Amino acid sequence: MNRYRIIMRVLVFLSGVIVASACGNSVTSPPVDPSRPTTLERAALVALYEATDGPNWANNDNWLSAAPTGHWYGVVMDVSGRAIRLNLSDNELTGSIPEELGSLTRLRTLWLYENNLSGQIPPELGNLTSLESLALSKNNFSGSIPPELGNIVALELLSLWQNNLSGRIPPELGNLGSLARLHLDANNFSGPIPPELGGLASLTELHLNNNGLTGPIPAELGSLTRLRTLRLYDNRHSGPIPPELGGLASLTELHLNNNGLTGPIPAELGSLTRLRTLRLYDNRHSGPIPPELGGLASLTELYLHNNGLTGPIPAELGSLTSLRTLRISDNELTGPIPAELGSLTRLRTLWFYDNYLSGPIPPQLANLASLESLSFRENLLSGLIPAELGDLARLEELSVDYNNLSGPIPSELSNLTRLDRLHISGNDLSGPIPAELGSLTRLRTLWLDKNSFSGPIPSELGDLANLESLSIKQNDLSGPIPQSFLEIDGLRQFYFQQNAGLCAPDTATFRTWLQGIGDVSGLFCVASSSTPN
Repeated sequence: MNRYRIIMRVLVFLSGVIVASACGNSVTSPPVDPSRPTTLERAALVALYEATDGPNWANNDNWLSAAPTGHWYGVVMDVSGRAIRLNLSDNELTGSIPEELGSLTRLRTLWLYENNLSGQIPPELGNLTSLESLALSKNNFSGSIPPELGNIVALELLSLWQNNLSGRIPPELGNLGSLARLHLDANNFSGPIPPELGGLASLTELHLNNNGLTGPIPAELGSLTRLRTLRLYDNRHSGPIPPELGGLASLTELHLNNNGLTGPIPAELGSLTRLRTLRLYDNRHSGPIPPELGGLASLTELYLHNNGLTGPIPAELGSLTSLRTLRISDNELTGPIPAELGSLTRLRTLWFYDNYLSGPIPPQLANLASLESLSFRENLLSGLIPAELGDLARLEELSVDYNNLSGPIPSELSNLTRLDRLHISGNDLSGPIPAELGSLTRLRTLWLDKNSFSGPIPSELGDLANLESLSIKQNDLSGPIPQSFLEIDGLRQFYFQQNAGLCAPDTATFRTWLQGIGDVSGLFCVASSSTPN
């Protein structure tokens, strides 16, 4: 049937059919020799046009005209008149790829990405043995990858990401010895990663993330010595990280997060001296953080959060002077915060929350001049909040809630003029609320509840014009809420109940203001138990 269709198309051209030219005039297609390969190629291009709604492409200049096919939009020919490049990406193609496209045997580039193509990838594309770049990403292809694609030994790029492909990754792809980039991410592949992929000696990018892949990560991937990016995140991989991955000397990105990986983090990963990003979060890793990770001199991102890591934070992490992000929250880490982390002067995000860290907050953290977000909440930290933290001029978030911190709030925190969130609830802090906090005019949330603060609320807090959430409940505060609070127009949450004598003035103005907040809880300054809700 396929051969019949090709012959029929050839006969149509031989008959001199009248077709529309790009300028709207009618021309006669010249006769062609059916024995020439260019005849089959022209028929293949016509089949593609017909199968993908060519009349409604964004650009179909010269297609089906008498002009040489090298003048058709997206088609490039060699000197012998054979198609070597076909680029119709982002051109509003719909329908499916016809099997006739497999006759373009001189083709080196086939780019049909970012269209609305559907159906299966034809196995006939495996005949395109001269192909160096195949990009079909961002379409709606379904079914499995044809194992015949493993015949395209010249292939350097295979990009099928963001489709609806399913089934197993064919081990035949391990035959593509020239392949440099393999992008199969954002599909529905299942089953294990074929160990044969470890034979792709030229591979620099392996992206298999956002699928349903299962089983262990093959140790064979440790043979991909040219690999720069390895992305296996958002799958269902299990078992430990193979220590063989420590042999990927060229690796700059390692993304293994959001899987079911278990066991310790291999110390061998500390030999990946070119690594810039290490993401192992949302797994089930256990054991200590290897101090060898302190040897990753190029590292800018370290994500180890939401695992079951135990033991202390290695002081060696203070050697990662290129680090921008350090997130090791949601683990079971113990011991003090190493003062050596004060050497990470490029750090922007430091998150240690939800662990069992103890001891004081090191004042050396004030050296982190680039820091924007600092969160130690839900630990066992004790002692004072260091006044030196007021030197973190770029800080936008400070969360130290639910620890065992004591003493007053340092007035130096008022220097944090970029602060958006200040959360110090659930400690043993005492003394008055510093009036200086009223200078933090960018604050949107201020949580001071569940401490032992005393005295009145400073009227200066009424200057916090951007405040949206204020919680001062469960303290020893007293007196009326200042009249200046009426100037805070955007407040949506206000909790001031369970204090020694704190109350809202029982006036029409205050009642109207409190009713506009919506989520509010506390008492009026009258001898009653009514609430302002």
